[in-house]
Amino acid sequence: MIFDSGAFFRASGTYLIGLILGDDIAATEPAADGLALLLRLVKQGVLKPSIGIEAPWTEVATVARQLVDRCFSGKAILHLPR
Repeated sequence: MIFDSGAFFRASGTYLIGLILGDDIAATEPAADGLALLLRLVKQGVLKPSIGIEAPWTEVATVARQLVDRCFSGKAILHLPR
């Protein structure tokens, strides 16, 4: 993407954040380990997530649209059948 950086930075309240994930991501722990840690912290009451909506997984399209449209704040929980 090419843009006029001078005009961008002269505008009030603008900022630019960059993120590059190369080989660094392979050197980290598996996602399952991080998710297990988060779950333990929630179970212990250390983390208290804000849950904005709960729905069956079959409503994923509706919930995704509501999330994109910012119809609720917090996390979306989709329940899977057992």
